[in-house]
Amino acid sequence: MDRLAFRRAGDGRVESATVSFSGQTFALHRLVAGPSTDELRAYTGRYFSDEAATVYMVELRGDTLVATHHRNGDVRLRAVGDDAFAGVEIPLHLQFARDARDTVTGLHMSIVRTPRVWFERIDR
Repeated sequence: MDRLAFRRAGDGRVESATVSFSGQTFALHRLVAGPSTDELRAYTGRYFSDEAATVYMVELRGDTLVATHHRNGDVRLRAVGDDAFAGVEIPLHLQFARDARDTVTGLHMSIVRTPRVWFERIDR
């Protein structure tokens, strides 16, 4: 009989599965793909917003992208889509913008009730 079975971690996340068909069983393991360290480097830099009158730094620490602000501290970022990142510690969302040459030119920052504030990249 053909069968697909999922194995869940203690927190309910699916961590692996097995699929059986034609008398054979295969193990499947969950892979979470994200940008490589080299790809993450493209986002690092200083970003300024006229609207917010402030600067954010985006830094690479090991293999983790971090948004830093002199008053608000550090927020680790995780990839959630193409050129999109979410804060690990707080509900922050960054959507990076690119020009025709595929260079990161800025980002839109959203947090709680402040959506899509534009930050221009100021170090090229």
